[in-house]
Amino acid sequence: MQNLNLTYAKCFLGTQKDALIQTLNEMVERGLPCAVVFENLISYDFTKLTDTTFQENIWANLFDTKSKELLSKCLKNNVVLLCNYGNSSPELFVREIIKLATELGLSQPQIVIDDQDLMYQQTTYSESLEEWNKLFHQGNLVFNLELKSGLDISKCLSSGAKIVFTKNFSYSSLMQGATMAHFDWTELNQNQLASTSIIAYLLNCELQAAHLTSDSEGASTHSDKLSTVEFFDDGSCIISRPDSEKGSLNAFIVKKLYEIEHPRNFVSQDIVADLEKLVVEDLGKNQVMLRGVKGRHFNIPSESSN
Repeated sequence: MQNLNLTYAKCFLGTQKDALIQTLNEMVERGLPCAVVFENLISYDFTKLTDTTFQENIWANLFDTKSKELLSKCLKNNVVLLCNYGNSSPELFVREIIKLATELGLSQPQIVIDDQDLMYQQTTYSESLEEWNKLFHQGNLVFNLELKSGLDISKCLSSGAKIVFTKNFSYSSLMQGATMAHFDWTELNQNQLASTSIIAYLLNCELQAAHLTSDSEGASTHSDKLSTVEFFDDGSCIISRPDSEKGSLNAFIVKKLYEIEHPRNFVSQDIVADLEKLVVEDLGKNQVMLRGVKGRHFNIPSESSN
């Protein structure tokens, strides 16, 4: 079984386009299967916008040359995309993906969205509902209202989906869905799922730290690439930070793990992680290996909770 390369970004097309392109280029060059998890589809809040023309202009700006380069890289290399769309509307995004796949001469990817109401929405005044639904059908769009956990995400991917849009998922569940589908893990692989939840926590902490650094010291200090994780079948993994990033990755990880209030009971949406036997190994060159995480489901009490 090949390892899985994964990266995590706060939002998709609203920001971080250059960083995502550079990161994806490196991930694809390694020749391993890849997945990208996004906290938000875009940075704009469409619920606060009433001017349809303004909305359309925003989407036109989002799908610029860099956006198409990024999506083309994903489509051509079968990169799995998992994304919380939050307050934004993913239907126009889906339409652009389908059109881009057609332009590239690629098979149209199966796309899952967890909101059936979108089936009945019209994208623009110039398109009829019939045309919109036909386009969705051609793109193998699936509306799934049963998505509640990483296991559900995994089932979508295992059935052939390459892109999944969710409305209210934790980034931990999205990452677990990607790893479960790739390695054929089930809910019985508790240690592996717990390891994934810890990695999700660390990647989120790193992006928050990078955001604060960018705000306080200027954008020039922010890396032009994102950190990546190479997962192994046993749940261990190697986190790699771009060489241009300041500071020691090992020191950062140790600090963030130390800040966890209950290390034997680190709770995520799908699993409880026990870090008592976690091993953090500094590999040099801003690479750190993590292994030894134990996991359990919520109905099994730990000794430390007695």
